[in-house]
Amino acid sequence: MGVKSKNATLKKPQMSLKERRAEKRARVAEVQSAVYRRKRDRA
Repeated sequence: MGVKSKNATLKKPQMSLKERRAEKRARVAEVQSAVYRRKRDRA
């Protein structure tokens, strides 16, 4: 998964910095929500 996303960003270097930052933030939020969900299920 991580490798695939890395390849995608390499394929389109013309992507603006703002778009890249937004994509990174979305990915981080996705991971954080997944971790939070796992913690809540365990508790």
